[in-house]
Amino acid sequence: MINYPEYYEEPDLTKNEIKSEMSKSKMQLYLRVDLIPAIIELIFFYDWKTVYYIYNYEEAFQKIEILFDRQNKDSKFIENIILRKVVDIFDCRDMLRAIEASNENHAQNNENKIVFILDMDSNENYMNFLSQVKDLGMTKNRYFYLLATMGIYELDLNEFKHGGATFLGFSIVDYHDMNSIRLLSDLLQPGEPLNKIPTIPLEAALLIDGLLYFTWKMHSVMDKNSNNLFGLRGVKLHKSEIYVNKTKGIDCSYSLNNTTKWVLGEFVNNLLKKYSEENSYKGVTGKLAFDSDGKRQNYTLGIYKVALNHPLKKIGFFSKEKGLTINEEKIVKNEKKNDPVKPKVVISILDPPFFMIRPKEPGENFTGNDRYEGFCADLAKKISEIVNFTYEIRPVRDNSFGNRYPNGSWNGVVGELIRHEADIAVAPLTITSQRERAIEFSTPFMDIGISIMIKKPKKEKPGVFSFMSPLDSKIWICVILAFAGVSVVLYLVSRFSPYEWHYDASKNENGLNNDFTILNTLWFNLAAVMQQGVDITPKSVSGRLVASVWWFFTLILISSYTANLAAFLTVERMISPIESVEQLSRQTEIQYGALEGGSTQEFFRTSKVDTYQRMWNFMQSWGPTVFVKTNAEGVQKVRDSKGKYAYLLESSLNEYLNEREPCDTIKVGSNLDSKGYGVATPIRSELRDPINLAILQLKEEGYLDQLKTRWWYDKSKCGTAGSSSKDSSQNALNLINVAGIFYILITGLILSIFVAGCELMYKARKQSKKKNVTQ
Repeated sequence: MINYPEYYEEPDLTKNEIKSEMSKSKMQLYLRVDLIPAIIELIFFYDWKTVYYIYNYEEAFQKIEILFDRQNKDSKFIENIILRKVVDIFDCRDMLRAIEASNENHAQNNENKIVFILDMDSNENYMNFLSQVKDLGMTKNRYFYLLATMGIYELDLNEFKHGGATFLGFSIVDYHDMNSIRLLSDLLQPGEPLNKIPTIPLEAALLIDGLLYFTWKMHSVMDKNSNNLFGLRGVKLHKSEIYVNKTKGIDCSYSLNNTTKWVLGEFVNNLLKKYSEENSYKGVTGKLAFDSDGKRQNYTLGIYKVALNHPLKKIGFFSKEKGLTINEEKIVKNEKKNDPVKPKVVISILDPPFFMIRPKEPGENFTGNDRYEGFCADLAKKISEIVNFTYEIRPVRDNSFGNRYPNGSWNGVVGELIRHEADIAVAPLTITSQRERAIEFSTPFMDIGISIMIKKPKKEKPGVFSFMSPLDSKIWICVILAFAGVSVVLYLVSRFSPYEWHYDASKNENGLNNDFTILNTLWFNLAAVMQQGVDITPKSVSGRLVASVWWFFTLILISSYTANLAAFLTVERMISPIESVEQLSRQTEIQYGALEGGSTQEFFRTSKVDTYQRMWNFMQSWGPTVFVKTNAEGVQKVRDSKGKYAYLLESSLNEYLNEREPCDTIKVGSNLDSKGYGVATPIRSELRDPINLAILQLKEEGYLDQLKTRWWYDKSKCGTAGSSSKDSSQNALNLINVAGIFYILITGLILSIFVAGCELMYKARKQSKKKNVTQ
């Protein structure tokens, strides 16, 4: 990356292959690692006896010489190393056919695999060679290919997973390591979820590490005294410029006659090679440390494999300090050694009803996964049956969901997944953008939202005038007005209509009499309300029309009243102090808070909605007194507050606790937001997609709903009484419910007045005609 003549004594950070002994210099630092030690360990591990070493560039002889040297010194090492140099990378078919023909006897007896070590100078040449391998059908079970590259991720090997051959390769970049992924995220795509970070070319990773390592080392030795930069005399920093022996800048001119060494060269070289475990640097390619020859040390080289129906997967790692570690079954001479499949580690958090320790009855002794029960325990078992894996489930060690520390590390469930202490987390773990950047989630297995829990209001017994409760106060006022109005209309109609008048000499002097006086009209309408009969009835059409609409009005009104009366006389009422989040946010008498460090607190802290910002400011004004360490503490605070504290928590837990003794809490209002619980896995876990499909399948089958019903409501200890949280005034009939009968009544009254006028005019005309005829 930086090349200077050696007499300047300037370090050369190179990303190229390690050079031959003739070109070695103490001023060179190699960012690549030597693959030969790892290749030798793999040869021993798989007990290969014959390998074909295929290469296409001269520098590969350095590796080949080391292999032959090891073969000569160790009798237990490989027996035959057969070299084949590729002259034309686009025409390797004849060479491959010859190799296959020479192994026909082994193929018939199915004795040994044909092992290739491929050493090409570029990724393009690897793929060109492998495409010809595929064309010749040399991807069957008997073929084994070891690729001598540190950039296995750059090769598209998944297209070979259907043939049966095994492909091994190396990667110095671990895309499952949180430090590497986070570093790439900060450099390439800040703010993106970590599982979205793409793989990068090996050359780019080495370039990034070289620059960052050099910068980090320089910053580590910057002296506060700018006149004594790096602790060296003659080197100064003035106005962001370096002066060497009073000469501005660094002289990079080249001259054969110049024998002066650069004053900083040896110092910087020694600085870059200096290493301490306490003050080490971890880059994209892992820990960076160099020996006296400038070669990488303390590195970890990942080993990856593609096999039949198995995509690219990390199976182990190699380091000079720890040697080779393979985390899969070892196969030697087609015989599997006893190496049982390691069960997956599933973690959850002790939080009823999701995950609980199973209570023991006398004489019972539970072991293994049977020690636990709950929604998540049942879900984990069902997922393992669908995805087909064995597992061991346990609680998370610190009983925490997962919070991010200022230094970037995590605790709780998230932390154990990041550190690969667990493979799966089946827990009530809320899916958030911050957690999504550290781990991967499945599709939600439960939809939830933030809800409000308050202490259940005391029930009030029916009062003396509770018989008035079935109808709203507005209806009672309208009924009284209607009663008076109908009485007036009926009185007027009876006066206008001649058919309501009759001759009765015993009651007055002129003998004309009308039964519908003011008092009789009131009595007639009251009898209709009370569903009773009277001796007087209207005789005119207009009067009967008034009576009909009034009877219809009272029929509907009394029926509705009677239907609601029984409930209001027998059911005790509860009047809740708040019914919605808006009411809660606009009052100051009732305090409210959330779980400290949880997703609910984070929701209010980052929300841009005015209502939620107002609530966050209110909570902040009360300080830590409104926040709690655990949900149990929050619920107890609600119960002890005598209605002066509301707890904001996730709806699933709210609903569960309201069904548990002492049945003194209720959920009010609708959810404040919408989110979900998901099954979590480490970044790029092979289990993520199968688990995702399993969750979707369980949703479609209704299994998740059955689980919730089982653990929430079937085990309820409060019955239906605990679910009543509405104010009885909400059950009372409102004016809008019975407005129709008022419209009918008014229409009938208007119509009756019109008919009464018609009757009067008709009677008057008829009498006038009779008088004319008489005269």
